[in-house]
Amino acid sequence: MNSFNDNLRQTMIDILSTQESELAIQSSSNQAAQLALYYAQGSQLNAESKRDLAQVSYGSKERLFNEADSLKELVSNILTSANQGKALVENAMSLSATTAANVQIASNAIMKLASDIGSVFSMVNAADFNSEIYEMANECNALISKTAYLAESASQISMELTLLAAEVDIPTLNSTAEKTNVSIKDLVSVLNDQLATVKEHLNSTCEALKNTNAGESQANETFKLTSANRKALENSLILANEKLNLNLEVKNQSFKSFTVSFDYLKEPFEGGKGIAKNYYILLVKNSERLIFTIADAEQAILNQKVIGEVVPSETDPQQSASITINAKDLIDSDGDPIQLGQAYAIFVLAAYTSDYKKAINNYNDYLSAPSQPFSLSHTLQHAESESIKLNKTTNTLSFGLIENTDFKVEYRCMYLLIDSNGKDGSLTFPFSTSIAEQVNAGCYDVAHIVKKKINEEESSIVGTTQITGATTDNFGNPLIEGKTYLPVVLSFCTEKLTVVNQFTNSLSALRLTAPFIFQTTK
Repeated sequence: MNSFNDNLRQTMIDILSTQESELAIQSSSNQAAQLALYYAQGSQLNAESKRDLAQVSYGSKERLFNEADSLKELVSNILTSANQGKALVENAMSLSATTAANVQIASNAIMKLASDIGSVFSMVNAADFNSEIYEMANECNALISKTAYLAESASQISMELTLLAAEVDIPTLNSTAEKTNVSIKDLVSVLNDQLATVKEHLNSTCEALKNTNAGESQANETFKLTSANRKALENSLILANEKLNLNLEVKNQSFKSFTVSFDYLKEPFEGGKGIAKNYYILLVKNSERLIFTIADAEQAILNQKVIGEVVPSETDPQQSASITINAKDLIDSDGDPIQLGQAYAIFVLAAYTSDYKKAINNYNDYLSAPSQPFSLSHTLQHAESESIKLNKTTNTLSFGLIENTDFKVEYRCMYLLIDSNGKDGSLTFPFSTSIAEQVNAGCYDVAHIVKKKINEEESSIVGTTQITGATTDNFGNPLIEGKTYLPVVLSFCTEKLTVVNQFTNSLSALRLTAPFIFQTTK
């Protein structure tokens, strides 16, 4: 390759590498901004929860204060009535004692009179029996005897009245009323202080919510800005790759295979016909992609270390190729077997036709710039959305999936508070696999799993976890009665660190999972 082509290719590599670096930096900034927005919105939800709890507490304290305050007026009236009753009872006792004494005096006089009349009747009965005076004396004796009986009864009743008046425990009632009045006043004073404290706390939670709203707004703006920058850089890189590097792309990666697509080279000035007779696809370690030369590529082709070859057809209307490459027994340009989790890049070497080489008087072939780095890995299976269900009787979450028997996987169950008052009952914060991987250990439950082997490679897995009073949402806040939550399950690799990069964690589909309203079990 001549110096012009060398410089042109190096410039192309520099442009793409610079854009890739800028995109990587911006993607990192965007991911950091997304995580900052996630925690900012988590703080906002936490502040809203505290504000709501403070409002509930303030409402209950206010109702209790109002009830106590109304009781204060009632108890004051009771004390006034007790004082009036005390005066009335004391007066009644005095009057009843005086009445009893007067009645007793009258009763004694009547009894003396009755005794005298009885004596007179005895004498008349002896001297003038059945005479007119006898009849009068007899009638008089009967009347006085009845009067004496009534006088004795009146005396008994007046004494009982005095006794009953004395039995009224008005001092105790008065003392109790006074103590109750003092207690209610003290209670109202305490409740008033508590109400003031709760109101102050409510004001502080409202202020904290205001501050978190400002922080969330700033984080949201930063995330939008970094997202827009990242998207612009992505589009710029796509355009540069399309115009400068055959639109070379690696996609559909799995641990079994991947797809390489690229556009054919065309004659620049005479009708745009194809000018390459063969395209060789090479797999190069990412650590070597910036120093891989056309000489290295030609040596790899000579040693049969290519992973694919495309013979273009002039009748192809797309003038492009897309080839799926099986990763089994695949080797890179150094002849080393492909490794899961290791980063690679794809190069395409285009072998010009003899006619084109003669026409340009240059017999070197064309080597593309490297593709964007990629790696192959096992993507863990996520829990099937329709299988994620909550047993409301026992508050047990269950799910199911099919996974490789030999994989060591931890299934982390998380509960995301959703906006049940919103139009679509959606999340108010971003949540993705990368964010789920950052959730603290105390904010998720690891499911208990039961495996049932299907065949040599696969097992049916059923996972369960119990929601208890200690269960929290993904931000660490206790689940709130009556609130709506979205259950999600993260399939997280727990293999040893030396091979963990061979696996990609997986999160259950949020939009396809049914939310639930949290209720404590009875």
